[in-house]
This record gives sequence, C-alpha cells and structure tokens, in this order.
Amino acid sequence: MKIKNVLNHIENYRTDFVNNHVWDYEVKKICHIKEAEENTDSDVIYYGKSKDFIQRISGKVIISDTPVTCQYGCECNFIIVKEESLDSIKKIIEELLENEHKLIMYKNEMFEELLGKSDLNRILEISFKYLENPIIITDSRYRLINLYPDKKLNEPVWDTIRDKGYADQELMNQIESDHTKEETFKRNFPFYLDWGFAQNFRRIARKISDGNRFFGVIGVLESYENFERIDLEIVECLSMTIRNIILSTNPPTDESTSYKQTLLSNLIEGDVYDDKKLKSAFKIGNLKWNPPYRMVNIPFDMNNFNLSILRSLQDEILSNIKSAQSTVNASNIVLLFYGEDIYESIEKINLILEKYKFDCGISDEFFDLTQAGVFYKQGKAAYRLGVNRENKKTHYYNDFFEEHFIKTINNRLDSKIFIYPGIYKLIAYDNEHQTNYAKTLEIYLDCYKNINEVSSLMHIHRNTLNYRLKKIEELLEISLDDNKLCRHIHISMQILGNKKSVG
Repeated sequence: MKIKNVLNHIENYRTDFVNNHVWDYEVKKICHIKEAEENTDSDVIYYGKSKDFIQRISGKVIISDTPVTCQYGCECNFIIVKEESLDSIKKIIEELLENEHKLIMYKNEMFEELLGKSDLNRILEISFKYLENPIIITDSRYRLINLYPDKKLNEPVWDTIRDKGYADQELMNQIESDHTKEETFKRNFPFYLDWGFAQNFRRIARKISDGNRFFGVIGVLESYENFERIDLEIVECLSMTIRNIILSTNPPTDESTSYKQTLLSNLIEGDVYDDKKLKSAFKIGNLKWNPPYRMVNIPFDMNNFNLSILRSLQDEILSNIKSAQSTVNASNIVLLFYGEDIYESIEKINLILEKYKFDCGISDEFFDLTQAGVFYKQGKAAYRLGVNRENKKTHYYNDFFEEHFIKTINNRLDSKIFIYPGIYKLIAYDNEHQTNYAKTLEIYLDCYKNINEVSSLMHIHRNTLNYRLKKIEELLEISLDDNKLCRHIHISMQILGNKKSVG
C-alpha cells in the first residue's frame, strides 16, 4: 500500500506532513517506534510519541506528535498527528493493510480460476467467501435475471439466495422486475445504492462492461455483514472477472441495446408513469419512439425453451422490423411496435411467427407510452384467448375484448347480479317447447338487429325471423326497440355462457 493511500484515510487526524516526495513509497507493515532497532525492513511505517523515538531507525516514514532530528544522517519522513490520535491511526492502517492483503489473495484466486476456465457459479462461490453477503448477477441480453425484484425476505427465492450466498441464472429466472438499472448505466465504478425493498438494505452496484459494450450488473446485498471499504474493490475485481468469462463464452450486448430493453421493461412494469420521466429516459438513451404504438406478446414455456431459437427469433424480428423494440418479461418476448409503419410491422411479424411456429397477442393501438403496461396486459389476454381458437398466428385484443371483460367480471364478482331475469324465462320456454328463441335473440343482438344478416346466418326467412322476434317480445313483455335493455340482455347472455358459434 502506498503512503498516499495512508494519508487519504487519516486526513482528519494529521496536522502536517513532511517531505511529500515519499507518497509512492510502499508500506506493508506498521510497528511501534520501540521496535525500530529490531526491524530492518524499509517497507515498515512506524508510529509513536516523540519521547519514545529511537535514533537508529531504517524506516522511511514515521507517524508521531513531533518531528525528531535523526542522527547518523538517516533520512526519515514524519507524518505529524495529535498524540491522542496515535492509537486510532494505528487501527486504521492495520485495517488498510489487512484489506490490501485480502484483495491480493482474492485477485490471485480469480486469476487461478480464470486459468482453469471455471464457470460463473464457481466464481460467485469464491467471491461470497470474501464479501460475506449475497451476490446477484444480471443477464443483460434477455433480462431473465435482474437486480430489483419485488420480493421480500423470507420468500423462497430470497431464502435461497441468502442460504446459497449468490443467485445464479436458473434461480433468478423466477424474478421479473428491474426498476433502477438505468442508475447503474451512468457509473463506471462500484457504488452504494439504497435498495427499496427487503428492509431497505443497501447494495453495492457495479456495471459489467468493457467500456463500450454492456454485459450486465452485479448487486451485493448488505444482509449478513455491514459493508466494508474493501468490498467495493472486490466487486470491481469481480466485474472484471465476469467480463472476461462473458467475452470468452457469450456474444455481448451493447449498452444502448440493453438500455432500450430495460426502459421498455420499466414501461411495462409502470415505473415510467409520467411524461417527465419518459422525456428524461428518451434523452438519456437518445430515443425517438413516436406514436402510434402496439404491444405484442410472444409467450414461451420457461420450463421448456431453446434459448438459441428465442435469440434467433428475436434477432430476425428486429432485423426485419426497424420500428420495434424488444425485451423479455415474465416468460414473454415483448415487442413495442411504434411509428406510422406499425401495420406493415404486424404483417411482417405474422410471417416470422409462421416460420418459428410461435403465436402472439396484439394490443389495441395507443398513443400514450406511459400506459404501455396496460396494453401489455391486453396482448397477454389476446394470446391466452386466441391461441387455441384461431388458426392464424396473430391474435388481436379487439377480437376478444367482450369475452375478456365478461370473464374478468365472472372471476371477481357474483355475475348473477348482472343477469337480466327474463333470459331465464326464455331459456325455460325453449327447453319446454323445443324452440330456439334464446339463440335467435342472441344472434339478433350479435348482428346489431340486422334482419338480413340474421336471416342469412340462421337460414330462415325474414318473415319467420320477424315472427320469432314478436314472440320474444310477448314472452318477455318487452320492446326490442329499447336499446339499453337490448344491451343488458346481450351482456347477460355472454355472462351466462349461452353464446354459441353459428355457421
């Protein structure tokens, strides 16, 4: 350790320093001034009161309360401090020397592991022994692992992290959200950052990068032990080690691409919720995602997927569709289509999905990007409702809006309170007399009371249809000219699940 580093750490204690040309001298040990005659090493820094000073001394630097003239022409350099501070300074320097030794040992171990081509798990196991706090690593390319999950301690994933000492990719696949990775993009060195969950524990954050390309982020959770100054340097070394592993095994993602992926994920999760935040994010990334927008969801099975196929699919989409941004969220490849070419983009995505045998859900068109999370949910619903019922690969939310609305009501409320009671009477009459007035009324309302369309769909004469409608009015004692009532009846039929395909 150099003398200048010692001076930086005892700045608040020292009153003067003599002969600053020794700043670059190396120090490996600290001894009391009384031990000077027994120690001939030149890399020792001595400390003690001036009254204890020994004339014969080989040390280059002495910490004392008063400078003392040396005999025999010995060149000594004094750091002058208050007498009552000597013990405190001794403890500081001992800790600095211990930490330096610890860092050297860690670097040597990392070097040996790199030579042995160890995997990431082995590197993290060793690092945990030195840091004594859980370590989390992100994967920048697909965001299958992240730093800021909305989880609490004592939930299974966090218990595993704490027990194991680190979180590998398989474990972190269970965690979705990353709210503040952008903060790390701005830094090129380890720094402390408050963690907004898990009892407000702090973390040490460090970007993994080669200066131009962004590979991921390290997070060390202040959980078992309080952070020490040396932890920042160990994390710095760890980031360099992981960088070397990545460069030798995986194609990296540039920082700009990763930033855009993270911004889209944060939009989906509702963390960019106003125009001010959005404009700031656009400015940082130099982005222009102009309206209109659509969200596209391409789900995959987290327990059974081929990463190379997903990468190939994502790469082909982005190379063929210029006005698009992608990320991964909760087992979905998520795409944002933007700009005036979104209809052309949808045509292209259909062809690509046919090739890879994937389906997607497509949201309604929207214009406020801070609402991306809402339309992301639309895309998920469109996929869920359409994938097993349509032959095409693209499923539009607009085609399933009413069904989604009705199912949501059924799941959350007692749907009976919404049912128009006359429907039960009509269904009972059909069952008793072998008629189909309920189905006729349903199709009539589906077709917005278009007599010609209903007659064609049901293959009946218009007079027959008019007779049935008149009979329905008599049975229910209503008028089908009452549009509000007809809307109530139509929704009631959907809630009851009485709607059947016709054709």
